[in-house]
Amino acid sequence: MAERVHVESVDESLAQAIFERNIGNSQRIITGEFEDALVDIIEQLENPPKSGQGIVPSMENSRRIARAMREGFAGLPPNGFEFAGWLWDVAPLHMLKIPQVNEEGIHQGYQIGFLHLRSIAAMTAEIYIEQQPQKVS
Repeated sequence: MAERVHVESVDESLAQAIFERNIGNSQRIITGEFEDALVDIIEQLENPPKSGQGIVPSMENSRRIARAMREGFAGLPPNGFEFAGWLWDVAPLHMLKIPQVNEEGIHQGYQIGFLHLRSIAAMTAEIYIEQQPQKVS
């Protein structure tokens, strides 16, 4: 199993690549291409980026994906909020293969993948809750 990378260990070029890729996903979402963005998000979770020290941990990868997408949605409601609600609803339908989980933990890996998708949905929606709390039930 690959060694996990700590947040501070992710080099700048890798962080920039993750950011740019997910700004692209936010642009897809703005144009209504939710499924295409989800396919890319799942691809990133199943094949996390690697640095010289190993694989970026799944939770850190999820945080970086969500942060970049939030940046791409800044000032453009309600695209991200609608996507976050949609992603929250469809997350249970997707079985992800998380590389940090061994064969014995395959069921746990699927649960972890579901939780990462829901985490991305929650982190994406958070910006709208912060900016317009009166409009969120």
